Amino acid sequence: MTITVAIPSFNKEKYIERCIQSVLRQKSFANEIFVVDNCSTDRTFEIAKQFEPEIRCIRNDKNLGMTGNWNRCVDLCKSDLLLILHADDELLPEALRVYLNFFQKHADIGFAHANFYYIQDGDLRTKQLMNSRSVEISKAGPEAMSLPKGYACSTVVVPKKVYDRIGNFMESMSSDWEMLQRIAAHYDVGQINQATAYVHLNSDSTGRQSLINRTLEEIEADSKNLSDKIISYYPPELRARISKNFKNSTAGLLVLIFGRNIKAGQYKKAFWALSRAVFKYGGFVIFLKLVWLYQKRKLTLWSAKRRKQAL
Repeated sequence: MTITVAIPSFNKEKYIERCIQSVLRQKSFANEIFVVDNCSTDRTFEIAKQFEPEIRCIRNDKNLGMTGNWNRCVDLCKSDLLLILHADDELLPEALRVYLNFFQKHADIGFAHANFYYIQDGDLRTKQLMNSRSVEISKAGPEAMSLPKGYACSTVVVPKKVYDRIGNFMESMSSDWEMLQRIAAHYDVGQINQATAYVHLNSDSTGRQSLINRTLEEIEADSKNLSDKIISYYPPELRARISKNFKNSTAGLLVLIFGRNIKAGQYKKAFWALSRAVFKYGGFVIFLKLVWLYQKRKLTLWSAKRRKQAL
């Protein structure tokens, strides 16, 4: 069984070397490693090229968008398994061996995802373990589709034959989530109870920037299209309950937009997002929970700085 590590990139010059190095440390387990650059305007592609011929570097003729670039990664894969590793994340040692061993044991699953560490702004002392679930195999359908919120794209490995059957990522800001739900509706899903990656939370990440740059109308339309699609994968008797869950998710998303736009100084958009979260989607409790999580995260960063000063 073989595995490809594909690194889609766009303007990640600050992180791309760290990402590539983390894969090269375990290159003996990889059938192929390639970077697919989406017409970066910084030095991302030039930095990646320095690692040839140990990796392959491909530059798109035009910017395909995030989703289009992920689909390009799938098209280029020649291995049995594919890991799409975000350019600002990094693999932990032995991660590829862990995935290969897992798929040797469970060859027919639709994908495997693993535990990981969240890292704030590159500071390893802020790392927080995200433990997805303890069940090794979840059965296809509602059981497998009840993915925990603590998952990350950079820990997900999908057999190429599954992508070939299921089709492309759909155009959405959460196209990864829709793809995993689509796969889980048809295949059993595996969970590896071991951390395989550092997932970095950076202020310039694509996901965070999209909450600032896109209009509320665009985001809400995207969210509705996404939820309608995923709800259709569930049995009819469960769709009303799942629809209610998506209403809560939309409220949470709007609260996140509030926070991101406050930081960006876009106060009108921020408070408009918060009002819609509270009054249209009943998200007041969600707002309080996210405020608490934000304060907890700030305390973690403050504690890390205090420890650094004490050294």
